[in-house]
Amino acid sequence: MVFKNRDDLLQARMENLELTDADIGDIIREQNKVQEPTKTIIGYVTDIAALLKGYRLDQQYGIFGGYAVLAQLVSRFGDSVISAWRGSDDIDMFGTMDVLNAIRSSYTVTNDRPSPNVSDKVTLKVFAPDEAECKIDYVFAKKSGQAYQTEVIPVLGVPIVVSKPLDLVKAKIELAQGERKQLADVESLLGVLEYRRTSVDNVSAALSTPLARQLYQHVVKLTDFEPVRLTTGPSLKYLRDLKQELKSRT
Repeated sequence: MVFKNRDDLLQARMENLELTDADIGDIIREQNKVQEPTKTIIGYVTDIAALLKGYRLDQQYGIFGGYAVLAQLVSRFGDSVISAWRGSDDIDMFGTMDVLNAIRSSYTVTNDRPSPNVSDKVTLKVFAPDEAECKIDYVFAKKSGQAYQTEVIPVLGVPIVVSKPLDLVKAKIELAQGERKQLADVESLLGVLEYRRTSVDNVSAALSTPLARQLYQHVVKLTDFEPVRLTTGPSLKYLRDLKQELKSRT
């Protein structure tokens, strides 16, 4: 599997002594462990990130959704967590028109249409030479500023701009109402927040009252009704402390 932008960036990082031969070997081994469709899609994520870095557009986009959750898990556990992740077959990202045009000009586009349900959103299907097709749900960043705060996390040696964990929690709380996969993402993100020593007070303070109530319901499920919790999630103590903090807002 060859993604030229990604491979060129990794080569440049080696030449700049930012990565060693051993690092590249580790990256290749971790890539080879990943199953489809994640193996292909994470290839596109890293290739697009490398492309935008090369165009100096890396401050004009952000990955959100599933692959941002994965990047947050990588920030905690390293690249080895990728092969154990739930997987996803598309990319959610936001950015400027310049970013979208860079993607359009760098890949073969087989579908490029506005969303019938969401304003300021387009759905692309792109493919790189000798690679499978990849779907991208692209949301235009607000002119007054991006919809999410972002940070840079290296994934498989490539710096990727992603949404911060608390923003991802807020975005996924409502989705988690009816989908176990989304609830698992919230649980994993709470684990990242605990790992970063984000207090339960700060988690609660960042949420609107309706979101705090919904998160409280999820946390109750995790503490009282889930016999097995994710190894990527927070400690039971953190969940109980968070439940107590959120209960005061219900």
